[in-house]
Amino acid sequence: MWTDRVRLRKTTLVLSGSRPRLRVIAVAFGLLLIGLLTLASAARAQVFEIIEPDVEQGGFEIEALSGVVLSDVAGDQDRAGHEFSLGYAPFSFWFSEAVIAIAKPVGEGVEYDALEWENTFVIPLGTAEEGVSEGEEDLFAVEGLGAYLAWEIPKEGGASESSLTVGPIAAVRLGPVDAVVNLFAEIPFSEDEDAGLAFAVSLSTPVADFGRGNVALGVEGHGAIDGAFVDAQPLDEQGHFVGPAVYSQLDLFKDYTLESRLAILFGLTEESSDAVASLNISLAF
Repeated sequence: MWTDRVRLRKTTLVLSGSRPRLRVIAVAFGLLLIGLLTLASAARAQVFEIIEPDVEQGGFEIEALSGVVLSDVAGDQDRAGHEFSLGYAPFSFWFSEAVIAIAKPVGEGVEYDALEWENTFVIPLGTAEEGVSEGEEDLFAVEGLGAYLAWEIPKEGGASESSLTVGPIAAVRLGPVDAVVNLFAEIPFSEDEDAGLAFAVSLSTPVADFGRGNVALGVEGHGAIDGAFVDAQPLDEQGHFVGPAVYSQLDLFKDYTLESRLAILFGLTEESSDAVASLNISLAF
């Protein structure tokens, strides 16, 4: 998915810890925040993420997302964009998180940009043995289906300029390849703006497994079309990106998993930035 902020969430795990463990998490989150702020040195704020239909009841997750453009931009644009979130899954079908978005305009300090409430809902599918997969089980399987719903309240304009993002999410396995697809309608509350369309696709395959963790390589595509349902923009004015990505997962200790994603996304249109470095880090517990 791509907008001014676009979104990789993986598995959330079950909380099984005491207050000392929560203090460890707080420290880790602080370090992630400081580390990502140091990336704010290049250009326009863009955060990319792919939402997976994967929820585990009782799981907590803290996440830090960062996007940095690797080319020059106009002086009135942001240097970098970041998002920090805390999420929880109260039920087996629902993961909810509160998000704060910040930006760093060119020549200025970091500033608050927006608040968001994001929700992932999954459809119970059973297991592959119960008939979820189609054809040969090892060649194709539906791993998850669900829906995404988010409410964003920007700093400028407040609730009257807020917007809803809603749409389906799906994950399938194609032999050794895992594919995730997001397709979202972005509905502004303002009468001066038309609804838009955003999408994101990832294809990845594991390349290394070292016991307590694994690494996968893949490719992602993100795009957005403002006014898609009424008066769609010309192709050159749309934002579309594609590029390679590397994903990693590491089991730190009991019930704590650190996941990261690094992608270099290249713009395909005149409106798109030439290249964007996108780094997402999450800690599930």
